[in-house]
Amino acid sequence: FSKEQVFNQGFPKQHYEPRKITDLVYYLTRLLEEFLALQKFKRNNLLQKINLLGETLDRNIEKAALSAAKEIEEDLSGSEYRDNDHFYFEYLFQNELDKYYGGKGKVARDASLQKKTDSLDLFYISGKLRDCCEMLNRTQIIQSEYRMNMLEFISGYVESHQAEYAHYPAINIYYTTLLMLQHPDQVRYFHELLPLLAESHSLFP
Repeated sequence: FSKEQVFNQGFPKQHYEPRKITDLVYYLTRLLEEFLALQKFKRNNLLQKINLLGETLDRNIEKAALSAAKEIEEDLSGSEYRDNDHFYFEYLFQNELDKYYGGKGKVARDASLQKKTDSLDLFYISGKLRDCCEMLNRTQIIQSEYRMNMLEFISGYVESHQAEYAHYPAINIYYTTLLMLQHPDQVRYFHELLPLLAESHSLFP
């Protein structure tokens, strides 16, 4: 179909205006993009609840906020996965609570700030280790060059806090994988990784 034909179908009693067709295509495209974004958003029930929590807290609808917070806590604690995404949603959840309690002057009896920073640490460290493992893997396969900023610091931090992170498979597994990729001649890292994967593979999607 030509633009003229489309215009005549949509506006049969009007003279052809090219700009009108251009504007129509633009706004229809924006609507389609918004629809696709909302479709993705609607598939993530947990993110919807976190946004609902933030909105109800902003509007001081405390009963609805408490109900949303309870559902989010149940969803997070009952989640079958403990991967990078889990820590991210935990961070978003605690961030909404911290903003609310901080604004209300109730920080003395609230632990959301500590939980927020803990979740942020877990999210960043697990994500950084995961991505650096992938960078090293791709370097070996396709000879790519990557800048692994802060890797030395993160690795040293995890190494010196192994007892603290022993209960977080997302960090433990990625850190051991990193060591295996960095030291391919040391088979002990491979043998350390196998039982970790066997024990915790169900915690990853």
